[in-house]
Amino acid sequence: MNDVIYQYDGSLDGFLCCVYESYVYKEAPAAFCCDEDPLSLYEVRTVVTQPAYSQRVSRGIAARSGKALAVVRRGFLTCLPDKELHLYAFIRKLLAEGPGFMRDLSDPACYPLYRAIRHMNGELEKLRGFVRFSDYGGTLGAEIEPKNRVLPLLRGHQHRQLAGAGRPGADGPGRIFCL
Repeated sequence: MNDVIYQYDGSLDGFLCCVYESYVYKEAPAAFCCDEDPLSLYEVRTVVTQPAYSQRVSRGIAARSGKALAVVRRGFLTCLPDKELHLYAFIRKLLAEGPGFMRDLSDPACYPLYRAIRHMNGELEKLRGFVRFSDYGGTLGAEIEPKNRVLPLLRGHQHRQLAGAGRPGADGPGRIFCL
């Protein structure tokens, strides 16, 4: 087995395509990277994101456990170092053994992900409670510096809050921006 690094676009779909390619080539990647030119002595395999492949992997995970798919999606948004390697180990174990191992919170494939997701959920709740928007000429904006990638999770909550407050244009597209 050759040591290889998978290079992808940094999206969840791109990562799931890496999982697909690892099964196609029957190899376990030594690392994953999103950089344009990784410095490594390992062979670098560039993986192109293809929605059909990522959907196939998502369906395979969901067929074994809906909770596992939620763990993969949430785990991908965390700031866990080498999160792709942890997610890859989790997916491989799920596909090999089924979802039973997920009940053991101390399992080496689960523990780092569960811990990172718990950390992200805490940060998300803090931001849900304390983010305040300012009016910038009819457009609402807020400045935050999250450690995790919580904006996709925060967006729906803030949209509902602003729509419930009767803000003009809060239910229209393009009125809330995040930089």
